[in-house]
Amino acid sequence: MKALVVEDNISVLELVKATLQQEGFSADSAVDGKIAIEKIAKNKYDVIILDIMLPHLDGFDVIKTMRASGNMTPVLAISADCRVETRINAINLGADDFLVKDFDYKELVARAKNLIRRISDKIPNIMRAEHLRVDLSTTSVFYKQEQIHLTRKEFQILTLLMQNKNLVVTRDNLQEIIWNEHETKMPSNTVTVHIQSLRKKLGIGGKIIKTIHGYGYTIKG
Repeated sequence: MKALVVEDNISVLELVKATLQQEGFSADSAVDGKIAIEKIAKNKYDVIILDIMLPHLDGFDVIKTMRASGNMTPVLAISADCRVETRINAINLGADDFLVKDFDYKELVARAKNLIRRISDKIPNIMRAEHLRVDLSTTSVFYKQEQIHLTRKEFQILTLLMQNKNLVVTRDNLQEIIWNEHETKMPSNTVTVHIQSLRKKLGIGGKIIKTIHGYGYTIKG
């Protein structure tokens, strides 16, 4: 089992890593959100232990970026902030569990192992709608038997729509999740341009993306 520990407090980071290693994990580490995102993009982890209060990009932004890209690795969020709204925000963004510091390190490992068991049974690697197929494990997209090559943003948009099939994803949702607040200010038509490009690349399959005027987009299936 391989874990990524994201924590800017070095003493906590080392204790978490040591406890994980005692329980048979291999463990990578990152001390800020930007480094975490880079490592998550390059490596496959069984679980991510993620501090919320981080430099550069906080834990909320790390979760949003992961989920928008289709990465469904289990996330155990940790924080010294014990407010209910902090926990709710983390869970709503896609964290799978939450622990308040100072936690027992053995409990943290037990929860991490439980997430690995639970999430591996729950998450499909392949999402389908009509003849469209999105493979999250390989970040591949197929319409019928033809592979469609998308940019990173286009894949993120399609994945988000597929994960919310039969629901409306608003333009604000797309702007917040795909283009987060740390990126440069985007032109007002950016979402529209990317949706048009995505539909064009999908060809006939692009008709599956429906515009809900005044709200956003949806995929039925």
